[in-house]
Amino acid sequence: MRTIPTVRITENYRDYRPPSWFRPAVERLLGSLDPQHLGNLEAVVLTNSAAIGKGKSGRVSGRKYRLRECRGFYHHGTRDARPWIELVTDNIVGKFKRPLLDIMRDLLVGPALYHEVGHHLHETVGSAARGGEASADDWSARLMEVHYRRCYRRLNRFISWIDKLTARAG
Repeated sequence: MRTIPTVRITENYRDYRPPSWFRPAVERLLGSLDPQHLGNLEAVVLTNSAAIGKGKSGRVSGRKYRLRECRGFYHHGTRDARPWIELVTDNIVGKFKRPLLDIMRDLLVGPALYHEVGHHLHETVGSAARGGEASADDWSARLMEVHYRRCYRRLNRFISWIDKLTARAG
């Protein structure tokens, strides 16, 4: 596992106690990325829906969403501040308070975190997919694949073994 690049992880909750495994999952997911994936990103802020303001998002795929129902936000950089990511912990965790294995925790947290990192990468690197949500989704899938290849090597061997068996049977 790689060391976590210089992205600060902070917590800002209102009347909420996150699961004890949530922050380590974010650290593990960030630690599996190459430093250039996080580039100029300043921080990942972990929060909950009660700490998010009221209102709706801008249009995403033709519709607006309640801010308190979103799983995360990418905040673009300005002249005075570097870009940062906000993850809404209670919306990501949902009813899964105690996933037992790290791989299950990564499946819960990874898509939301990597989607927001995908917005950052689209801004800094570009993407093969169209802009906006399609680009972030494309990056999220790529980054999840990178994470699983690096962190779960035994699982990769098992999957390739299954592929070989199914190829022979087919």
